[in-house]
Amino acid sequence: MADLQIARTLQVLADDEKGMQLAAGGVTCSPRFVLAIRWHGRPFMRHDRKPMDAYTVRAGCSVRPAETADIREIAALINTAFQVEKFFVDGDRITEKEVRQLIHSGRFLVVEGGEEDAEGIAACVYVECSSDRGYLGLLSVSPSRQREGLGRRLVAAAEEHARRSGCEFMDLLIVNLRTELPPFYTKLGYYETGASPFPANVPTKLPCHFIKMSKSLA
Repeated sequence: MADLQIARTLQVLADDEKGMQLAAGGVTCSPRFVLAIRWHGRPFMRHDRKPMDAYTVRAGCSVRPAETADIREIAALINTAFQVEKFFVDGDRITEKEVRQLIHSGRFLVVEGGEEDAEGIAACVYVECSSDRGYLGLLSVSPSRQREGLGRRLVAAAEEHARRSGCEFMDLLIVNLRTELPPFYTKLGYYETGASPFPANVPTKLPCHFIKMSKSLA
């Protein structure tokens, strides 16, 4: 039943490609967990993870859980995608060490191309579950794979993983300066629930804060 449900979800998302070109650097989500590791410590206790199958997102492409062998490629992909935020914050978004920590505290889901695609991992998302709530972040799509629906399909896969883990809600944070992101997530069923400060010890070129968004997974 779960496989059928996500298959239907992915098909719906595949029919709606409008708005996928969110930014030149790729479709991205708030770096809450990276910020949390750097400045606040991990926000959630580890949740027992249940197996997740690989889901086909197009001919030759599938969503699968990341492995430790993917760490370097995931870090490179995220840093490339988050180049779009250089107008307000400098530096890489994540290190290989931080990716390794996140793989052990939650789960990265990745999309890799088919045999004809030499690029390897084309998109990724991080999801972590705690009690009845999940967190989604670091959604990143390679610039060369824009307008294929990969971002939307990874969000759907992350939500299905959270449901299987017993979560009833999914939360995310986005930086208010990324004005293209609230409409993107609103179309996927998310709604604004408040705001929170950007870490004071992270230098930024412009004033900014986080926008909180949530979605019921029922």
